Amino acid sequence: MKWIRVILSLGLTGLLVWFCHYQQVISGTAVPPLGKFLNPQGGFWQNAEIPGSPPISPALDLPVTNPVSVVFDSLLVPHIFAETNYDLYFAQGYITAQYRLWQMEFQTHYAAGRISELVGEAAIPLDRTNRRLGYVDAAQNALSNMGKDPAIMESVDAYADGINAYINSLSYKDLPFEYKLLGYEPEPWTTLKSGLLLIYMGSNLTARDYDLQNTNMLKMMGMERFEFLFPSYPEGIDPVISPNHTWDFDPTPITVPDSPYYEAYTPEVIAMSDPANGSNNWAVNGQKTQSGNPILANDPHLGLNLPSLWYMIQLHGPDVNVKGVSLPGAPSIIIGFNDSIAWGVTNGTQDVRDWYAITFRDETKKEYLYNGEWLKTQFNVEEIKVRGGEAFLDTICITHHGPVVYDSEFPSATEELRGYAIRWTLHQPREEMYAFYRLNRAQNYADYEEALPRYGIPSQNFVFASAAGDIAMWQQGDIPLRFPRQGQFLMDGTTPETQWQGIIPAEQNPRQLNPERNFVSSANQVATDESYPYYIMDNGFEDYRNRRINNRLYEMDSIQVRDMQALQQDNYGLKAAENLPFMLDTLDVTQLSSAENEVFELLSQWNYQYELEEKGAVVFELWWDTLYSMVWDEFARDDIAIRWPDHYRTSQLMKEFPEDTAFDIMTTQKRETAVDLIRKSFSVATNLYSEAKEEDKGTWGPYKTTRLTHLSRQQGLSVSGLQTNGYRQIVNATSQGHGPSWRMVVEVGETPQAFGVYPGGQSGNPGSTYYTNFAETWRTGQYYPLPLLIRPDSTSATIMVQRITPSN
Repeated sequence: MKWIRVILSLGLTGLLVWFCHYQQVISGTAVPPLGKFLNPQGGFWQNAEIPGSPPISPALDLPVTNPVSVVFDSLLVPHIFAETNYDLYFAQGYITAQYRLWQMEFQTHYAAGRISELVGEAAIPLDRTNRRLGYVDAAQNALSNMGKDPAIMESVDAYADGINAYINSLSYKDLPFEYKLLGYEPEPWTTLKSGLLLIYMGSNLTARDYDLQNTNMLKMMGMERFEFLFPSYPEGIDPVISPNHTWDFDPTPITVPDSPYYEAYTPEVIAMSDPANGSNNWAVNGQKTQSGNPILANDPHLGLNLPSLWYMIQLHGPDVNVKGVSLPGAPSIIIGFNDSIAWGVTNGTQDVRDWYAITFRDETKKEYLYNGEWLKTQFNVEEIKVRGGEAFLDTICITHHGPVVYDSEFPSATEELRGYAIRWTLHQPREEMYAFYRLNRAQNYADYEEALPRYGIPSQNFVFASAAGDIAMWQQGDIPLRFPRQGQFLMDGTTPETQWQGIIPAEQNPRQLNPERNFVSSANQVATDESYPYYIMDNGFEDYRNRRINNRLYEMDSIQVRDMQALQQDNYGLKAAENLPFMLDTLDVTQLSSAENEVFELLSQWNYQYELEEKGAVVFELWWDTLYSMVWDEFARDDIAIRWPDHYRTSQLMKEFPEDTAFDIMTTQKRETAVDLIRKSFSVATNLYSEAKEEDKGTWGPYKTTRLTHLSRQQGLSVSGLQTNGYRQIVNATSQGHGPSWRMVVEVGETPQAFGVYPGGQSGNPGSTYYTNFAETWRTGQYYPLPLLIRPDSTSATIMVQRITPSN
């Protein structure tokens, strides 16, 4: 018995050692190797930093060609000074990886459809979708185009070399926390990964269309009703380019086919990017500023993540001195300024992907019908590796349109011999790296004009201001040449008549230089008025922020930087201002209960501000959301993919067509009108507000709290409960998990005066004080000064100078 106990003890000890040393998968969930993870000599304890003392080595020997100096300021922003461009981008890659390596690699794993390798079988549907969407092929196409320009390829190669130099320096104890938590190690960085990072962003800003939902609705209600609910051009919107602009070019003629659409019902669609992805930007010229210098402002609205999407940095090289924010994983600066110009971007929101119905010859899917012939299908067999399980194989059909994403097996069964292929500008060779490389070095409008035409996706509104006094706006991207309403519905993939007829030439894209109104602006609204000779379309042009911004810019004069900062923080609810008086006038106050009267008085006195202590903002949003759901109750279906008319159109119908059938509640015998629904929804909202007050959520701050969510979705690595002003469709577009991911204001002149902030911090390490140290500054609407250093010793805010010397 004694020997049996010894053997069992040794066996159990060995099993425990094995369990603690290797990663386990329990019920489909990856569990880190606990022994290594908890080891105080190399586990997660090593990721804790002494507050205010980031682990910066003062001297490094790395394979650069000349000495490099990196000046870290008090915000942990690196200012890189290099004598060659190779060394500059090598150092950018090394430094960025030092603080954001896990974030960079995780995002490229996402784009490559490799999340199942990290978390197990639960991510297989996500990986299948991203593989079928062709992200890796798109990144390879982008990379092949980069290779045509030696300067661009040098920057991408050097950036990758810098990242790999950092990766090669790591032992287990040095790994970022998330690698230890998930139990894996970083791979060597490749230039393809930088391409995937751009694909990740391109998809994030363009993977939103309603072609299949629209096709369902077209079959349900017919074209006349569809056009009534979803007009192509919204009335009353102030476009990006000033109305009545003169288009001084001869447009390419477009052929319109007779019957281009394909009738089908689609019960389920793949996930789309967040419809709130947008942004604000504007520039005013010297005629409207106190100093006589142009001022530019930009705040891109994206998911509020940790680590932050952006990374602040300055790059000083032989032909460049630029500062702003980069995307961790790609060289250069994406939004920023130099000593002569400033630029920023907002999403152009153009629909740049279409769906084509494919007819296969038989169940083998080896051939598909096109133009009266049977064309050969190509097949890609994708192997999705799965942590803790067997690899999953997915066979993807490739047509000349693009990859078949929907078929009889995924995501929801189509007819056996049918499939939906995607045509997307993301798959075309592009040169985004070129555009940003040149913008970083631009000195004037001519340089800006030379940089942008080679930029392809996502379509962006590039705002520009120069020390020479110019301001400009250019919506640049590869925008398909389409006939009216092409791309709004599922297209017949058997005929050449439904193909794109080219790409709108870059020089004919909407743009404007020094308009008479003395400002340019964009906030994701429609790009032009109806005088623009091409059909451009999106399923979600913004309706409110743009008009509020333009109204304020028309009114403002003697503008200073602080005025532009205040405009970025503007909390005025234009939707509420345009709808609430009408809604209140509709109510019969003699029939209201005491609780309803109290709410009526509260709303009557509200100033339409979405600020922390406001009660009216809570009540209005409860009322509007209830009313909106009542109006479109006929579209609340789970059996078919569908979309609802937007808030702006709902408002128009409520005021102009109050007897429309949209206001009839399907479950009652009575024929309701807009007035009935306004009154009914007010009573519901009053009760909901009483419940909110009982939960101490009767004011806007605690009612709408904002969360900065870690990319792993781990609650312990996220920040929640931030009380913030603003909301969706407001200039300060801060919602629960979405909003200004970077705020920047720059006055360009003899010396640029720049200010910026983003939620989060420079470090991606949750154990660092620099992980979220910007969050409170951002939350309260404050900014940090962003000096553009001329020399490594030209600032007194230095906390460390890191010197990199050649190792060979």
